[in-house]
Formats: sequence, C-alpha cells, structure tokens
Amino acid sequence: MKKPQSVLVVLVLAMTGCYQYAPIRPSDTPPGVRVRAWITPEQAETMRLREVLPASDERVEGSVVSASSSAVELLVPVASPEEGIAGPAGPRQRLVIPVEGIVQLEVRSLNRRRTALLVLTGAALFVGILWTQGSGWFGGSTEPVPIDKI
Repeated sequence: MKKPQSVLVVLVLAMTGCYQYAPIRPSDTPPGVRVRAWITPEQAETMRLREVLPASDERVEGSVVSASSSAVELLVPVASPEEGIAGPAGPRQRLVIPVEGIVQLEVRSLNRRRTALLVLTGAALFVGILWTQGSGWFGGSTEPVPIDKI
C-alpha cells in the first residue's frame, strides 16, 4: 500500500465515529435532533409507511421537527425516483407519528469512548504503516544499492 493510500485509510477510519442510540421520551425531544422511532405494525399500516419508505418496516429515522406529549413530527429522507435510494442530501418528507403508535423513540449521540478508541487504533495503524514502509521490514532494505550490483 502506498503512503497516500495508507493515510487515506487511517483518515477514513478516524472520521467515521461511533454512534449509539439511547431511549428518550417524545415530550423531551428537542427539534433538530436525529432520532430512530420504532412504531407499531398497526401504526405503520395506518401511515402507509411502505409507500413512503419502501425499505422500512417499523423503524423510522429522521430529524425531529417538533415533539409533544401527543405526537412527534419527523423529517425523513425518502428515495427519489431518479436516484432510487434515500440519501442525506436527497428529498425529505414530514411524518407525524402519534405517541400511542411509537413503541420506542431513541436519540442518536456520539459515543466518545468508542470514537476515542477508534482514533487511537487508527493512529497506531498509521504509525505502524509508516514504520513498516520506511524500515524495509517488508520488501527490502533502505540501504542504497551499490553501482556495481546494478
């Protein structure tokens, strides 16, 4: 692996981060927070969820527009007809989910411990890659070849 590729691999690993989901009450959820809502099969049928999010069953992920003790309004990514997949920059649709149709609402947050471990592992890999490439451990020596041996 070349040095630029090694650096790229380590940077990608370090930037991924580790997220976790923690349960939260709908009324405690502030606008703009990314959440995952597990809804009842009956609520999914009532909302015709498969038509809006074909890849979803009873799980909806999106950003909170508003939340109260009676309903949660989410902005969810939907598949565009041109692209066929939902993406972060693609079209979005608002879904209003009544609280009684929510099995569990979870907020997404960064897990600092796992992320720090990932960054330290990436840094150790980076140092190891640089050391093996510069030391001649794999593929030869760093000693110049004498002219008469060429």
